[in-house]
Amino acid sequence: GIGALDAFHFRFLTVPCSFFHCSLLRLLTLPPSSFPLLHGRLSARPGGLRAAGLDNKKNPILEIAIQLLEYRGNNFELGELIRYHIEPFKDLEIDPESLEFTKIDLSHPLRNAVEENVALKNISKAINQQRSKYECSRVILVAHNAHFDLGFLVEAFKRNKIKNLPFHPFSVLDTVSLGALATGQTVLARICKELNIDYVNELAHSAAYDAEVTAKVFCKIFNDFN
Repeated sequence: GIGALDAFHFRFLTVPCSFFHCSLLRLLTLPPSSFPLLHGRLSARPGGLRAAGLDNKKNPILEIAIQLLEYRGNNFELGELIRYHIEPFKDLEIDPESLEFTKIDLSHPLRNAVEENVALKNISKAINQQRSKYECSRVILVAHNAHFDLGFLVEAFKRNKIKNLPFHPFSVLDTVSLGALATGQTVLARICKELNIDYVNELAHSAAYDAEVTAKVFCKIFNDFN
C-alpha cells in the first residue's frame, strides 16, 4: 500500500534524484535514508515534457531531458543532465501552435534526433540504475504539471511496446503544488522569482532547461524544509 507521504515518494522520491524532462519531462529519485516515511519503497525523480500538442495519444514527444540529483549532507544537489531530441513518432500529429510555443525546429541540422524507443529505453536504464543504487522499489515522477507529463510517458511506452514503465503509474510529485505551498505561486517563473532561482524566459520551454529549473525548485523547497 502507498501511504500519504509514500505518494510523495517522488514527477518521482529517494536520493540521488533524476530529473526527467520529456520535451520536457522531469524526474527525481531519493534514497530510503533521506525520507524515513518512504520505507525504502519509493524513489523520486524530477522531470518534464515537451510534445507536439496536448493530446498524449495523437501528438508525439519531441524532447526529453532528465536532471539527475545527488543527495549529500542532507541536501539535494543537481547531478548529471541527460537529454534527447526525438524524431516524431510515425503517423502522429504535430500541432504547429505547439512548435511555435516551444520554438522547436524539426528540420534544424544540429537537432540530431533519435527514435522515441531509443530515448525511452536509455532513460529507463538510467532511472533503474538510480533506483537500484538507492534500493528503492518504486519511482515517482516529479514535474511541473506532472500528470500531463506522466500521461505522455505512459502512452509513449505503450506505443513502443516497452512493458516496464520506470515510474509509478499514477502517483506523482508536482512542483505546482509544492510551489503553491512554499511561495503562494503556481507559475514556474513566479515560483523561481520567490525562491531567488534564476529563470531566463528566452531559454524556457526547452526540455533540458525546464528539467534543470524544475529540479532546482524541488531541491530548494525540500532542502529549506529540512
